[in-house]
Order: sequence, then C-alpha cells, then structure tokens
Amino acid sequence: MPISFRKGALAFVIFATASSATSALAETYQILILDEAFFPDISYVTEGDKLEFINQSSSTRAVVGQDQAWQSGNLEAGHSYTYVIGAGSPLIFTSSVGETSFDGAISFDMAPLESDPSASN
Repeated sequence: MPISFRKGALAFVIFATASSATSALAETYQILILDEAFFPDISYVTEGDKLEFINQSSSTRAVVGQDQAWQSGNLEAGHSYTYVIGAGSPLIFTSSVGETSFDGAISFDMAPLESDPSASN
C-alpha cells in the first residue's frame, strides 16, 4: 500500500475521531415552558449543548433570546424548539403572554451539584 495513501487514511481517521468526540460530548437539556416560569430556570451548559424548549403551558408561547438574538416562533402546547449553544449565546431568554413575562438563564459555570468529590470531607 503506498505511503501517501496510509498518511491520508490516518489523517482522515484522526479528523473523524476528533469530530465525533466533540459532538459526542454535547448534551441536550430539556426546559419546560410552564404558565408562568421555565423549569429549570437556570441550565448549566457548555458550547455545543442544545436546549430543547417544550411548551407545557396552557397557551401558545414563544421564547426569545436576550436582545432578540434568537426566537423560537410560536409554540403550540406540546410543541418544542431546539437551540444550539454557541460561545456568544445570550445568557437570558424570555417568554411572555399579555402582562405575564418570565426569564430563564444559561450559565457556563459548573452546576452547583457537580462539585469536586475530592473536596468533600
């Protein structure tokens, strides 16, 4: 087998492995849209993760990223919208109906329950 073919094949395998490892680490977090709140109201994420907003309220809802960076459009009860987290993703998102408006948030920090086990006594 020619050496150039082996080098090309090896480069492809390394690239494919690196690409799949990155996407394999991404997680999908479900956020319920309730009548007057998001659950959970804060999601701890990393770049590449997905937020799946599921409308569990009694009416049509839309979710909008801070400064209208992204919009879900109208979601009927039971429908969902998925947003992929990027490095510049807004940290706050909002839903409102009439006079009722509520916020949710994302954080790139470690979730409070995911502390270092070696630090506990």
